[in-house]
Order: sequence, then structure tokens, then C-alpha cells
Amino acid sequence: MSQSDAQKVTNAFFVNFFGTLSGQKKPEDLLALFTKECRDKTKASDLSAAAGLIGVFAPELAKAKIDNFDIGEMTVTNEKDGAKIIPKDINKSRVHLNGEWVTFKDFGKKLGLSDSSDSPVSSDAAQEPLTLTRESGKWLISDCSVISDFNE
Repeated sequence: MSQSDAQKVTNAFFVNFFGTLSGQKKPEDLLALFTKECRDKTKASDLSAAAGLIGVFAPELAKAKIDNFDIGEMTVTNEKDGAKIIPKDINKSRVHLNGEWVTFKDFGKKLGLSDSSDSPVSSDAAQEPLTLTRESGKWLISDCSVISDFNE
């Protein structure tokens, strides 16, 4: 996997993940980024239900328009069965939120959350590698735990 492919995958994941939670994207858009195994384990209706709860408990996130993500520098490790993407410093990442670029660190604050520890994605979680597998000619996320928390 090239750096360019890694940037495209992380951008698509971030935009679709938060787009799904905010109701701006369909759950199927997010599920399409995962391997068949992961798609088979998670229902679009579960993602829709989570988005509905987000709208009640985090109204600013529900209104957010997130259309781009810049992970910044990253390490791409190519392995026999796929690849792993690890951001070098997630706090240098940027999110295009409601028409302006904001740092990942300020992302939660811009959504009206009281402090950065309330951010929709913690820095620790964002530092975890994104694990991918090549399936049907595409790089797809193969770590099902990323979306399995939404299962009923």
C-alpha cells in the first residue's frame, strides 16, 4: 500500500464514519469500506440507531459537516496479508469541519464538547493502527472491532 492509497483510505473512513454518525452519509457508505466479514457482522440498521442516539446526546455532531480529513504523516506497514496505517502524531491531523480546517485536538471543542477528553474519537483510539486487507481489488478495513460496537 502506498502513502497515497493510505491517505485515501483514512480520509474515506473518517469522512464516512462521522458522516454516518451525523446522518450526512448512509450506513452502507461506511460499511462499504470494510471487508465482507465485517459487513456480515454489522447491520446498517445498527449504525442508523447509533446515529439517532448521537443526534439526541451530541446535537453539534449531528449537525456537523465533515468532508475531508488529513491524517498527516503516517507509517504504512505492508504485510503478507494486508497493511497497517498508523498516524505518526494524531494531534497534527486536521479535520475539515463545517467549511474550516481544525486540528484533531480541537475537533471535540468545535463540536461543543466540554473538553478534548470528550472528543468523539480519543487520541489513544486514533493512534491505533487501521488494519486493511486487499479484497476484490480494493483496500478494505479488516478490523471489525471498529464498527462492531454498534451491533445490538
